[in-house]
Amino acid sequence: MRTVLLLWLVISAGAGSKLEIVETAPLGSDLDSDSVPNALETFPELLASAESSIDIAEMYMLHYPQASKGRALYLLYDALLDAARRGVRVRILLDSTILESNPSRTYQRMAVYLNGVDGIEVRMCDLRRFSVYPDCMMHAKYFVVDSKVAVVGSHNWSFGGFADNRELSLVVRDTGFAHQVVAVFDTDWRVAGRRDVPSLLSGETGLYGKACSGLRLVVTTPTGLRDSGLLSTAEALEMLFGQTDSTLDIAVNSFTTRVDFGDAERFWFVESLLRVRAGQGVRVRLLVDRWAYEHEPGLFRSLDSADGIRVRVIDIAGLGPNPDAGTMHAKLVIGDDRMALVGSATFSQRQLMECRNLGVLVENENIAARLKAVFERDWSSKYTCPP
Repeated sequence: MRTVLLLWLVISAGAGSKLEIVETAPLGSDLDSDSVPNALETFPELLASAESSIDIAEMYMLHYPQASKGRALYLLYDALLDAARRGVRVRILLDSTILESNPSRTYQRMAVYLNGVDGIEVRMCDLRRFSVYPDCMMHAKYFVVDSKVAVVGSHNWSFGGFADNRELSLVVRDTGFAHQVVAVFDTDWRVAGRRDVPSLLSGETGLYGKACSGLRLVVTTPTGLRDSGLLSTAEALEMLFGQTDSTLDIAVNSFTTRVDFGDAERFWFVESLLRVRAGQGVRVRLLVDRWAYEHEPGLFRSLDSADGIRVRVIDIAGLGPNPDAGTMHAKLVIGDDRMALVGSATFSQRQLMECRNLGVLVENENIAARLKAVFERDWSSKYTCPP
């Protein structure tokens, strides 16, 4: 594993705020970049730096036998255990629907074990009672260290998420931004504790920190917890698309027009945004995983035939250490090489409108350029083809 390249980039619009891009590419593949830090190296270092608190929200934390390849994930678990031993308060939120539907030791054992460690508390978050989507889940992937450093992106805590997939997350060293993320975490922590949930996320309560200019927290919230103080994922997409004049580059593992709830015939939201902007002269490139293409090939063929839109399908299933497991799991939008959105929400009705998801909307040419370099590597790789 290569040496971590700690290249901190200062957001020009906000003095003192620092961003770091961290990636995962299939181990041993030519999609790995020497200029972008690797998540399996960076995340344990961040957890090891904690002095007072670690708050983590994930769909699941998978368990692997000591002798398996998945033992690499213990770099993260061991960092949590070490933190708890030195007095750091560790809170972990996992999605209850995933654990209910997966009774195997792989899904269950790590949560039970960590919850039994002094200084670590694990709660199962069930958001279904607050949502119009019957299977609403806590789909976010983030953690916060000392209420000062937030990591937000696409990384699930599975071996595949750190070894087989294309993943992207952002490390945000901005106290105001971190406080915003903790406010979201605290709401879901109360939900998981079956406590009354006041309007914790109201912008009038003062619970939001003030992030630096050019940096926005993006949150998908179930209907029953929603308020006007947060920028939703759908609003962030409309803002980014609307402020783009020349180019949109998009990489997403799942994109569907299927309807998950309500009476609509199709979920037109993202497709409409793409077609409208392309019709106004914006050049659109859309990169999707093979899995998404196979579930709705007509959508991608139709988009690829539209003026101004080009679609590519990427297949990296066989590149990593687990056969046929890898996926292009990142969620990335870059507008005009100056704005970018990185997060956990796929382009589906449930993930954009109801399931809990977090993202980072940033306006900074340096960060956009580094994300663009990752996009270009994937787009032009030998693993992509037209739909």
